[in-house]
Amino acid sequence: MDIDQQIKKIKKGSIAPIYVAVGSEFYLKEKIKQALKEAAFSGKEEMNFITLDAEEIAFSKIMEEAETLPFFGSKRLIFVENAWFLTSKKVAKVEFAQEVLIDYINQPLMSTILVFLTPNNLDGKKKIVKLLKKQAVIININPKGERDLRFYLETKLKQNHFQIHRDALDLLVLLNDQNDKTFDLSKALSDLSMLILYKSEEKFIAKQDVEAVVLKSLEYNIFDLSKYILKGHVKAALQLFSEILLQGEEVIMVNAILLSQIRLFLQVKILSKQGCRLEEMSSILNVNSYRVKLAFDQTRKFSLSLLIKIFDELIENDYKMKIGTIEKELLFQLSLLKITEKLSV
Repeated sequence: MDIDQQIKKIKKGSIAPIYVAVGSEFYLKEKIKQALKEAAFSGKEEMNFITLDAEEIAFSKIMEEAETLPFFGSKRLIFVENAWFLTSKKVAKVEFAQEVLIDYINQPLMSTILVFLTPNNLDGKKKIVKLLKKQAVIININPKGERDLRFYLETKLKQNHFQIHRDALDLLVLLNDQNDKTFDLSKALSDLSMLILYKSEEKFIAKQDVEAVVLKSLEYNIFDLSKYILKGHVKAALQLFSEILLQGEEVIMVNAILLSQIRLFLQVKILSKQGCRLEEMSSILNVNSYRVKLAFDQTRKFSLSLLIKIFDELIENDYKMKIGTIEKELLFQLSLLKITEKLSV
């Protein structure tokens, strides 16, 4: 079930005795935790809230806590982190008593709200998982897609009476792209909090503000590197490459991500020749729309054959780095010079 729909139900007083939250998004986990706390406790009853780690504590202790009546209150809220026993993950040091949990699920203590959390996907073949899917509420707290991320960011901006330039919002989204069209919501909201503090007087966020405040990912730095390369700015490209290495990144990783970036440029170039719109490209390539737009703008004036030559150069680089025919840093620097020579022909 969608977390926002479930939170609305909780706020209306519809609380289930057992929840399973699946995913790794910290912000969403905290959001469901806060909603349940507010619904379960009216005052100083948080003594009835407990968090247990299933990787560290005996399963019998978890069940003992679940079957304990609340102290001076009507509800007891228990969060069980790392509920590996619902997944295919093996944790040998802690024994799991499946039948005990099955008995509890079939007849839960109604004064207890028991929440299992796992970053791993549920193992649908397990008997216990099949039962939970029938009798518990399953909540998805995995990283959000682009549309949801923008919604959360825009909601926070409205709450703080802030405005943001479209390019600034696009860049903030891009800097929190985890690939495969999933985004780091927790980090994005943290970045936005810093920007709100940074621009507290103006209450307007521009693209240069995002560039000044938000930490750049390796992927974004390499996007800048590809931009310098395609523009033939050798000095700037070599300078940025040196800065990336000073941050502790491996040359072979830089080459691999640059190769992935040029592959995207090639794909966008081919799709644009076929008459695809940007939205269609984003869907086909499973890449966020702003990244596709940047790739389209970058490659507009370059021929497909030239992009293929650059791609081949980086493929050859990858091979030479892996077999160790030449020192990796020197090899990459030489390849930058070769690529810019091709651009000038």
